[in-house]
Amino acid sequence: MGMLFAEEVAAAFAQLRAGLAKAEESIKALSLAEQKKACEARRAEAEQSKKAEAAAREAQAARDAQAAAEDRAAALAEKLSDRAEEVRRLDEQVDRLAVKLEEKRRHTKQMETAVDRLEAEVRGEAKARFRFERPIERRVSSTAPLEERARGGRAEERSPAAEKAGRQLQRSHSPHSRREREAGRTPRCESDKERHGGCLRSRSRSLSRHPPWAGGAQGKGKGRVTLLARGGGADGSAAA
Repeated sequence: MGMLFAEEVAAAFAQLRAGLAKAEESIKALSLAEQKKACEARRAEAEQSKKAEAAAREAQAARDAQAAAEDRAAALAEKLSDRAEEVRRLDEQVDRLAVKLEEKRRHTKQMETAVDRLEAEVRGEAKARFRFERPIERRVSSTAPLEERARGGRAEERSPAAEKAGRQLQRSHSPHSRREREAGRTPRCESDKERHGGCLRSRSRSLSRHPPWAGGAQGKGKGRVTLLARGGGADGSAAA
């Protein structure tokens, strides 16, 4: 009886050991499976973290690129506004210069018109003086003996203004002055047209006040010489 009980106990322990071994093997298998699952999960998590980091880096790079693009756009907008302001100022300057140019053109046209008018007046005065002085020259040359007799040798009493007017008349009858008048050029009085006209008028007034043939004679002799110079005869009658 004791032997059978010991054998049964030994068999029971053997079964228990076999069941324990199977349980240990199953536990090891489960543990290995869990470890594999954990490793795979860790690998997947690492991959996901890497992907997330890459995505974060890409997002940061995109944000940086967007910020840089916005900065460049702001700088370009500022430059564009500066250029637009500069273009506006240049347009205003161009408008002002165009107005000034138009004023200068009008002033130039007015000056050209004034110069043409002065040249026409100078030519007319020169022609009138030429037509007026040629008969006077002929009359003076024809009445020179009568003038000498009327003056009676008192040529030293001639006024300086009359002598100056005579010299001017001689210069006006010189071939050089005659060529200048015929060509319409300004004599050497002044280069300015207006001053030239004033010079001609002053010379004409000087000649009318102090004719060169009047000399320094006074009284009856002076009146007679003046009458003779104007074309009168010896008896006071008008010449033909």
